[in-house]
Amino acid sequence: MDANQITRNDTPKSIFNPLREDFTVSYLDENNKPRDYTIRSMEIETFPTYLADHIIKHLITAVQDERSLNLTNTKLIEEIRKEIEVNGL
Repeated sequence: MDANQITRNDTPKSIFNPLREDFTVSYLDENNKPRDYTIRSMEIETFPTYLADHIIKHLITAVQDERSLNLTNTKLIEEIRKEIEVNGL
């Protein structure tokens, strides 16, 4: 592998959407084109870790907005992350 190449983690990671609505986020594909990814409300979906981490970041913000929570409270952010990240699937 070339030293300039960035490795990405393709290990599967599952995500739970606790929102009352479906959640959609865009991510640029290998051709630099935006692609939408949707997790239905109260459903679990599995993605490669590099993509799951991107989705989780935006899903945390959506949960904070829906619940009218403090966007800077790191303890709340970690609690939401634990709710969203599904272990053992």
